[in-house]
Amino acid sequence: MSEETAEPMQARPSALERHAQTALSAVVVALVLWIGQAVSQQGQTIVRLETQVTSLQQVISSDNRNRYSADRAHAELALRDNRLGQLERRLDAAEAEIRSLREERRERP
Repeated sequence: MSEETAEPMQARPSALERHAQTALSAVVVALVLWIGQAVSQQGQTIVRLETQVTSLQQVISSDNRNRYSADRAHAELALRDNRLGQLERRLDAAEAEIRSLREERRERP
């Protein structure tokens, strides 16, 4: 017995404890696998989203190049104003000519 007292006595787990440990180990392994799969799926989702963002950035940049800019609007407004000015001058000239023709008719007996 002197050898038995030198070694501490360890209690052996019962069959129920061993089954509980096995079940808990299986649950832990299942959780780790599930989390790994979820992380993998999230990684794939992130890659798809990054691709979509890149595509949308390209669409936006190309739309900005084709966008109606303020400079273009000002240039077109200046052309319109110039054309309106020309038409006003022609109209004024036509009105002046009509007035002069009317006055000439009035002066004729």
